[in-house]
Amino acid sequence: EQSRKFIGMLERIARRRVVLFTPNGYVPQGAVDGNEFQIHRCGWEVDELEALGYSVTGIYGHKALRGECANYKIKPAVLGRLISDVTQPFVRNCPQKAFALLAVKNI
Repeated sequence: EQSRKFIGMLERIARRRVVLFTPNGYVPQGAVDGNEFQIHRCGWEVDELEALGYSVTGIYGHKALRGECANYKIKPAVLGRLISDVTQPFVRNCPQKAFALLAVKNI
């Protein structure tokens, strides 16, 4: 509920557009380098953002290839990145399968 209120606030103060970058769905994540603001408390999915009027693009490759902090699940990381990059053109147009979402709404 707090995240909906936050997005509503962004839409009220935005001059031209709101741009959101979020994991696809809930991805557990704790504080990063002691930064409590990095803790994930909820998740957004494509249909929820589209229902709010956002255009959604998939990014960071296929969801199954990354974990907490968007780290590559396949090791070594160079191989994980290569495989993730190869899946990027597919998830761009099929954001439901992407690790992360780029959502844009013109105000």
